[in-house]
Amino acid sequence: MIKLENISYKTDGKKLLDDITIDFLNGCWAITGANGSGKSILAMIIAGILKPYSGTLVSDEKVGYASFELQQKIMTEERKKDNSRFMHGSVDPGTLVKDFLTQDSESFSNTLFEKYKLMFGLERIMERGLRFLSTGEFRKVLLCKALSSGPDALIIDDPFDGLDPVARENLNNLIMDLIKSKERIFIVTSRHNEIPNCIENVLSLNEGKIAYAGSIHSDDYLKILQIGKGKISVNLSDNINKDIFHSSGLTEEKSIKLPDNLPHQQKEHVILMKNVSVAYDGIKIISNINWDVRKGERWKITGPNGSGKSTLMSLINGDNPKAYLNNISLFGKKRESGSGESIWDIKKRIGFVSGDLQMNFRIRTNVLDTVLSGFFDSIGLYNNVSGLQMEEALKWLKAASLVVKKNIMFEELSYGEKRLVLIIRAFIKKPELLILDEPCQGLDEENTMSVINLINMISENNDTTIIFITHDTSLLPKGFDKHLSFCQYAEGGYTASSV
Repeated sequence: MIKLENISYKTDGKKLLDDITIDFLNGCWAITGANGSGKSILAMIIAGILKPYSGTLVSDEKVGYASFELQQKIMTEERKKDNSRFMHGSVDPGTLVKDFLTQDSESFSNTLFEKYKLMFGLERIMERGLRFLSTGEFRKVLLCKALSSGPDALIIDDPFDGLDPVARENLNNLIMDLIKSKERIFIVTSRHNEIPNCIENVLSLNEGKIAYAGSIHSDDYLKILQIGKGKISVNLSDNINKDIFHSSGLTEEKSIKLPDNLPHQQKEHVILMKNVSVAYDGIKIISNINWDVRKGERWKITGPNGSGKSTLMSLINGDNPKAYLNNISLFGKKRESGSGESIWDIKKRIGFVSGDLQMNFRIRTNVLDTVLSGFFDSIGLYNNVSGLQMEEALKWLKAASLVVKKNIMFEELSYGEKRLVLIIRAFIKKPELLILDEPCQGLDEENTMSVINLINMISENNDTTIIFITHDTSLLPKGFDKHLSFCQYAEGGYTASSV
């Protein structure tokens, strides 16, 4: 039995759950709602991770819990312990999968562990370090760990976030197998189409209150879905003055729009890679990649989880010293050790947004200062800003309908609003290269469309080169006609080619 009686939850004086009363009868449930509706907070209360501000949780069930946020927390701790020496090819594996799965669990069952290790196909990665797992592999490891303690119920928050299509299908089949084997599962998601077909019950939240609870096939719930589909996301291009892209005095160099019919070979190189490969301790990650990106181009990058997309981006944005061991040129200049070029020299020419950045953007700062920090590539604002920079930041916040929230703390925004703010932060300095790594990850349909509208507006009105990494090409903005696709390389690791 899991029963909530008059549950409320507050943080910083803001009520995020309001008088939730529900009896989760036997069976499996979906907990759904838009970003910011309170579903993840409710899930953590049920799992015993958070305590409610008021009300009572009545439960005689041991609850397991797995989430993307938990995954990020573990990865952050692993990075702190990293003693790798990348330039010398020495890599500290950190916590091994086999140790993580069997440690710190009072109710660990070896029988259950062997069962789920086999079910999730984890044998081949038991000797691998946690931080070298793909998103899909890590998700399965967390599920195996939770299930190995023998819970009566398992909560999985956003189980399909960041997974490639094959991994999504595999995980969906695993969840269905768990349900068929009488496991009690709670799926938390903002997207109705991610609810496995075998789940019969749904709790829908709206602004911290119950909008519906009952059968997923009820006419009342179907009406709620139709109402949700009728919402119109903000069309940012209708709110913005196009001269926002041409403000003067913000950068030393003025960006010149190139004619669309200019021959490819005459456009400036932004990225040029020749036979680029990366390996750690003899394990190949990416192999023999050749890639030519020119000024103003729009590239989509696709590939399975663990194929090296993030490694490739780290070679570009200055975070990976292995770049100096490869033939890589950025903005027409070869990356070479001893060139005198610092990481910050590179970063000031690049804007970057990812789900990881949002998860780790935990410094307490308001929305306006978060945007302004983009001029200085800092997490938090520590520099004096000019009048022109302030004017630019306010213009962009107005364009995204967020200017009224300029003094609100960033952490108090909804998930989708945070993503919009970080995209503005990445673009405000007019970078020569904008990298968007799964920018729609974790967003509900309405916030997804707002983000896509913002990217469309940037793409249509500026000659910044843009790279868009995604597992879902149906979410691709307009004009992304270049494609880099990752696939397995015969001699080990993954390679990528233009298609």
